[in-house]
Amino acid sequence: MVKGFGKFFKPPRHRVFDYKPLYFDKEKEEIINEVKKKQFFDGLTEEELQAEYHKTKVRLRFEQKRAGRIAENKGSLRSNTGFRVIIIAAVIAVIFYYTIMYV
Repeated sequence: MVKGFGKFFKPPRHRVFDYKPLYFDKEKEEIINEVKKKQFFDGLTEEELQAEYHKTKVRLRFEQKRAGRIAENKGSLRSNTGFRVIIIAAVIAVIFYYTIMYV
């Protein structure tokens, strides 16, 4: 058999890649960036950095929860407006009915 045809008839080997997916935590990146800015401008020590990191983490969580509550309230207001329109239309229909029947 000819050497050149040996590769042609053999099935290809599977390729293994050393791919490790990266996990990106947007919240953590924001916190780290804020703490680094404070460290650069204020010259904080390691202990102060840790305390500042935890303060910033708690503050951002409260902001996110607040933003979530605001979004939930906007959704509930939208659902109530449809109900209000139906009630107003019913009241107007009743008033219109009584004015036509008794006038």
